[in-house]
Amino acid sequence: MKVKLLLAPLLCLLLMVSCKEKQYIVGYYNYAQFQKDCHWDYFVDEKYQARERWADSLASLNDPDSVRLQLFLGCYCGDSRKWVSRFYALKPQLPVSSVEIISVDTTKKDEKGYAEAVGIKKIPTFIFYKGSTEIGRIVEKPKGRLEKRLYEVLKKRE
Repeated sequence: MKVKLLLAPLLCLLLMVSCKEKQYIVGYYNYAQFQKDCHWDYFVDEKYQARERWADSLASLNDPDSVRLQLFLGCYCGDSRKWVSRFYALKPQLPVSSVEIISVDTTKKDEKGYAEAVGIKKIPTFIFYKGSTEIGRIVEKPKGRLEKRLYEVLKKRE
């Protein structure tokens, strides 16, 4: 019994350190702020190779900078790390004027209730807008190649 009582504080300390390492940050970021606060090893997946067909299709989209994006993610989330870093590898080719990063907690909530207002159930969720109208979403893992899904969503803006 005494051993359990002595180990309890140590267990609590280990849990606190583990949570800190997982980066449970909640807030609203631009890309530079997000990189500073969320300590991922990398933010752009330089090794990600887009399929040429879809990369060419993305490059053919005219009307540059006509779409804004709300990106809901979690620093603790492996899918967020994977798909967000791949998105940023493709971003220079995309007609996206701005990206608002909204980091949520493990219950998919943020301080201002944006995630709940737009129905976030899984992360990452990419919501694309033309003006104030939502034109599409990519939720958690894209079905098929990311660049194909981006093209399908962004093509709707025309």
